[in-house]
Amino acid sequence: MSEFESQAQTARKLLGTDFKIKDNRFVVAADGDLAFEDGRDCLGANLTDVVYSNPLERIRHPDWGVGLEEWISESLFETKRNELIDHISRYLYKDSRVKKVHSVEIHQDETVPRKFWIEASIEPVDGQPLLNLVWPFDMEVA
Repeated sequence: MSEFESQAQTARKLLGTDFKIKDNRFVVAADGDLAFEDGRDCLGANLTDVVYSNPLERIRHPDWGVGLEEWISESLFETKRNELIDHISRYLYKDSRVKKVHSVEIHQDETVPRKFWIEASIEPVDGQPLLNLVWPFDMEVA
């Protein structure tokens, strides 16, 4: 087995394997079987799911989900922005595959104030390069 195959196998073992989903539908591979995500892609997909989910949406995991609906109906002033960053960071750390959350930033679109995005830089447990994720949102502003 090559060094690359060994590292890929270790990443799959540490970071997991899951069905690949796009637009709430399973993705089918070229051979007709369901496609899988593994390693960093699996971790990224799970963290995306936790950011976009709300608590109590999952029967077997009632505490799963950041619950941004509570936050996105209000203007993100500096204090609220810092509280939201802390809130998101705590949820990212709940995943045992996250070694360190290096940063979480929230950016609001200057031309369309209701649009914002969250950027996170995460170090996986397996020592791979940082995982940089961006999640866009459309906020309801009163």
